[in-house]
Amino acid sequence: MAATNSKPSYWIQYGLAEGRLNSRRLEHQLHTAGFSSADKASKATVVISHSGGCLLHVTGKHVMINPTVWPERSFVRKFLNNLVHDLLLENLLWGMWYLVTHFAYNIRLYRPYLLSNRPQFHSNETALIIRNDQDGWCSPMVEKIYPKAEIKHLPGSHNDCWRHPEEYVKLIVDYAK
Repeated sequence: MAATNSKPSYWIQYGLAEGRLNSRRLEHQLHTAGFSSADKASKATVVISHSGGCLLHVTGKHVMINPTVWPERSFVRKFLNNLVHDLLLENLLWGMWYLVTHFAYNIRLYRPYLLSNRPQFHSNETALIIRNDQDGWCSPMVEKIYPKAEIKHLPGSHNDCWRHPEEYVKLIVDYAK
């Protein structure tokens, strides 16, 4: 259900060991673009999921940024690739903080990952998937995994949506119309 006011709204569904400290730049850009923050996913015009957060099913308009789907790669290989491209001290510190303080949520994300569950879209639902070229968690063959989704590719690595959100926000604004 979309928000009743005229302003489009968003909800962010975080991945493993992520939270508001990660998304502050993205949220600032969304507010600048005219969005407001919804108080829960069901009230948002668009739900924005990152990484493991994409494993939790939502209804309505859904933007999935670098979903953790790459069946041909092991967890260890994906993790090591992410370390090479995305290891920053701030991400490491915040990740450790969110891993501990949001333990139940992280367990909720990990279970569908182990079971290789992926959100399946109903015919009346739409999804936009944004994949970064150097992402180690999302398969370059994401079009085959989600044939009904609109796919957009951006340069960069797995967590670039947190550090350089401008291009993501442009895509989200166009998609939310």
